[in-house]
Amino acid sequence: MYFNYFYVKIAQLTIHKYVVVNVKTQNKKMILLLILIISLVQLTCYYLIYRYQIKVPSFIILLLVLIGYYLIFPQFFFPEPRKDGINCGMPALGITLAFWVFGTIGALSSHITWIFIKKRKNALEKM
Repeated sequence: MYFNYFYVKIAQLTIHKYVVVNVKTQNKKMILLLILIISLVQLTCYYLIYRYQIKVPSFIILLLVLIGYYLIFPQFFFPEPRKDGINCGMPALGITLAFWVFGTIGALSSHITWIFIKKRKNALEKM
């Protein structure tokens, strides 16, 4: 009888551990997917501004995207507070740092890529 109870508890812990790890992995994938989508939107904005010759400096778009990465987007991924009042800030810290690091890298690489594309297009137009 005790053996069966022990076996059920181990099975519950294993299932719980798998579900928690699976949710954390999906959360990481969603963060990276959102950063990729925002980088594509950023490049699309650069292209539309260049195509229709709107007088907006490209660093303004970079600044808006970085503000989004630093202040807005991490809040969508924060875990909901527990009802018992014991809440750990570590998941929120990890999510925020992931957006700060990977978001900044994504935004800057998109911006630098656009600068090189724009210089290349301008050089080809002058020929």
